Amino acid sequence: GDTTNDSNPAIAGVLNQIVIGSSSISFPYYRSQYEFAAQLQYPVTAAIFSYLPMYRAAGFQVDAATIQRDIELSQIALRAREAFYEHVRARAALAVATEAKAAVTAHRDQVQALVEAGVASNADLLQIEAQVASADVAVRNASLGVEISARALGILISADGEAIPTIEIGEDVSVAIEVSVDDVDRLEAEAFEHRGELEALQLSRRARSLEARAQSAARFPQLSVAANAQYANPNTRYIPQAREFRGSWDVSAVVSWSPNDTLVATGRMRAARAQLDQLDAQSREIREAVRLEVTQAYQQLIAARATMDSATAAVTAARESYRVRTEQLAQGVIVSTELLDARTALTRAELTLIDASVQTRIARARLTRAIGADGAGR
Repeated sequence: GDTTNDSNPAIAGVLNQIVIGSSSISFPYYRSQYEFAAQLQYPVTAAIFSYLPMYRAAGFQVDAATIQRDIELSQIALRAREAFYEHVRARAALAVATEAKAAVTAHRDQVQALVEAGVASNADLLQIEAQVASADVAVRNASLGVEISARALGILISADGEAIPTIEIGEDVSVAIEVSVDDVDRLEAEAFEHRGELEALQLSRRARSLEARAQSAARFPQLSVAANAQYANPNTRYIPQAREFRGSWDVSAVVSWSPNDTLVATGRMRAARAQLDQLDAQSREIREAVRLEVTQAYQQLIAARATMDSATAAVTAARESYRVRTEQLAQGVIVSTELLDARTALTRAELTLIDASVQTRIARARLTRAIGADGAGR
């Protein structure tokens, strides 16, 4: 265009010089470019206030899941221990039934001899024959109970595909166990300190609290740092461009905020806080359940131990009564029915003692589990 300016000759001269000088300046144009680029972006606020709390929350959840697994194993162990004592009960009941059958059979032979001698009547012999048959049925039922309890226990203690192992009884259930009279409040305090359920719930609550904190932080503007590096031929950041590889880099800070992200984070934060309230309610429920479980197990243990003491005295008395009745029958002082009644009373007392002994051991195992002394979760 026309670069003259008649109103200002000085400016016109300068412009003419620029136009004349620029005719020797050229910018090369390259149709191809080779570039190696790297980009790094680090979300500063999200990493500190969102990602890190979520990572810690995940760790707490893993710990809670581990404790929950230990709790399940502890419950399985308790069921196996109860099944073991049920098998012991069945084995002991079979021994008592077998002994009772042998005693009744011996009495039948004795009564038969008395009948042949004319001392006892044939009715006494028929009655004791009925007792022998009844004792045989009791032995068969006890044998069936042993088989069922052994299979139930074998299923619990054997792995899939393995044969049910032979179960050996290494404990004498006729021996009374010591039961220390303790304060229930102290046992409850011990349970609150060691029960894995409460610890797992506390870990879950900490995880939910961190998740709520992370979602709360996501509502605010986010700061990110970005870094770029280029190694290109030609590199467009160099003027004039040259057909050679040159490197360049830049660092920037970006502050961003999204209304949609804020709304989503707010909803998630409220959901996490609602879960916190739910966990608090569960904690109260579990504490009440633990308190009730400890009290019940303790009272069952005390009651079973008292029953065992009473049954022990009853067995001693029944054995003495049976011994006296046996001597009296041999002397002809009593009839056979009185001896059979004494034998039945002895059998009943022995079974009651076995039940009380087994129940005492089961109650002790349940109390140990109730107060967390079995190590579940710790």
